[in-house]
Amino acid sequence: MIMENIFGFKSAYILKQDSLPTSYKSFLNKHGGKDPVILQGVKDIASGKPFTNLGAIEKYYKTMGIDVKLN
Repeated sequence: MIMENIFGFKSAYILKQDSLPTSYKSFLNKHGGKDPVILQGVKDIASGKPFTNLGAIEKYYKTMGIDVKLN
């Protein structure tokens, strides 16, 4: 039961952050939060939607010193 809740919150963190308690969302963002550009890309994958922000993801990685081309 506890593991189901943990996995449910992880899914909610990616798919529907507004459904999380504010304190828990704050904790996740502070201790391992991802850039909103990356979260949107993961959300697109998890939802089966086409990517809407490949250029933004490439730009994010470029600021990290990684030159990647996505298609």
